[in-house]
Amino acid sequence: MAPTLETDVIELYIWNHFTAVKNGQPLIGGQMFTYAAETSTPKAAYQDPYLLVPHVNPIVLNDQGSADIWLSGFYHLRLEDADGVLVWDVPSFQFASSAPAPAPGDKIMGSSDATVTPSPGTGVIAIPSLVPPGYRCEGLTWSITTGFGTSGGLTALLLGDNVANDRWGRLTDLTAGQSGGQAHFRSDTTPVEPIPYVILAAAEGGLFDATGALHVTAYWSALPVDTP
Repeated sequence: MAPTLETDVIELYIWNHFTAVKNGQPLIGGQMFTYAAETSTPKAAYQDPYLLVPHVNPIVLNDQGSADIWLSGFYHLRLEDADGVLVWDVPSFQFASSAPAPAPGDKIMGSSDATVTPSPGTGVIAIPSLVPPGYRCEGLTWSITTGFGTSGGLTALLLGDNVANDRWGRLTDLTAGQSGGQAHFRSDTTPVEPIPYVILAAAEGGLFDATGALHVTAYWSALPVDTP
């Protein structure tokens, strides 16, 4: 039986105004550490869109669980609560913070990707908002880069969202090297997302342990009729 989506869910809302909400409450005092992708070497994030004023690292979230954060390129992002307890870790992340409106007759398409790892004892991994607001999520591809451990009873991984926890698939082979999904197949039926789309990876049969890494790519598009 899959856990409920209230089980230690961390939701991340629109860059560049970053907000972290844990189980419905703002992550006040949360600490965002920013490193070069796949490393523990600090890399600056910025307070302004011109990338002139760097943040102190870690970035401390305010009383709304928020901070204005601009990124440049690929990052390893690590989010801890105010007490230094890990709540979220992404070894490689780049966010397409905006996308151009399509010209008449054109269709704008793109993709965003991230690699995520579970926090031991949790039931859900919230994958950062990979679809810009105002765009359709057309599809999802995935690959397991590090096999998931089963010491917590994990038997399968469900890829979905807040509506259906298996919308994008049910992964029963949790070993490294497994991959799947489809890039573009929902283009004319999927509603336009009013806010960046949150993808959830839910544990089935038990909880996550400390082992496992999942790489996800979300494909998105906008048609001329989607834009005001």
